[in-house]
Amino acid sequence: MVYDPAVISLDKLHKWIADVGHDTKLRKAKNITYQSLPDCCRYRDKKEHEASEADKQTQEIDSTSNPGS
Repeated sequence: MVYDPAVISLDKLHKWIADVGHDTKLRKAKNITYQSLPDCCRYRDKKEHEASEADKQTQEIDSTSNPGS
């Protein structure tokens, strides 16, 4: 994408992106719009999800390396 300030303001560009459900550094999408995105496009809780998966993998490794615990 090429940004041309003579064509569109930066604020308007961020508004349009938020209006279709994506957060930007300047604007957050409305929750109802964000929730309408497909699951694969939702990222707000991604860090929590990734942390949970990492914990799960660590627990699996621990239980296989210490079978009696």
